[in-house]
Amino acid sequence: MYQRFQTQSKELQDINKTLNERHTLIQEENRTNQQKARLREANRLYHQMQMETAPQLGKMQTLIHAISKEDCREEEKTTPRGLIIIGAYF
Repeated sequence: MYQRFQTQSKELQDINKTLNERHTLIQEENRTNQQKARLREANRLYHQMQMETAPQLGKMQTLIHAISKEDCREEEKTTPRGLIIIGAYF
């Protein structure tokens, strides 16, 4: 009877050890999945910001290029206002 109890106790200890190991692995997997989800969301938001600001950045680059030309026409010299307005948008 005592030997049977020891055998069952050993089996329960082995089962408990296995369950603890699985629990640890599941916790680590959950942490990894949460980290991946945070990174995916950050990437999605950065991509969305990039897509929404790309047209304004293109306009700013065009205005800066026009300003930097040495042979600017008179109407192009007023472009700093446009540049300031677009810059304020950001």
